[in-house]
Amino acid sequence: MKNTVCNYIYIIRFHVIIFVRKKLSNNLKILIIMNINTYELALVTSPELRAEEIDALISTFGDSLKEKKSKLIHIDKWGIKKLSYPINNFIEASYTFVIFESPPSDIKDIKQWINNNNSILRYLLIKLTHSELKHREDNLLNPAVNN
Repeated sequence: MKNTVCNYIYIIRFHVIIFVRKKLSNNLKILIIMNINTYELALVTSPELRAEEIDALISTFGDSLKEKKSKLIHIDKWGIKKLSYPINNFIEASYTFVIFESPPSDIKDIKQWINNNNSILRYLLIKLTHSELKHREDNLLNPAVNN
């Protein structure tokens, strides 16, 4: 039974905890815990960007998530809307909402990527709770339920 690996996956409040237990020759046990949370990112981008450029921006974001072993779940594009107040002399902006899964350790890199992008005027990144995720699953991810 030496060097056997047992994997246990538990889902607790939409946190995926992966336990890896490895039995070593001296009977030491190592537990590796990996949290994966679900986040929603609201992006307010410059109205000067064309739809293709916004798609390329989201595609770049998705590629950076894949590099970090994260997963893109849903993209919702609202298009250009009027702002409540001017931001960088713009009175309109394009709104995009992205739902993704990521470990908490990668959020700092995601925020840095957003801050380095000049096309993004504002953003809001929130960690979804169980009830918020359930609401979004019912309303966004399963549109047939609403009809």
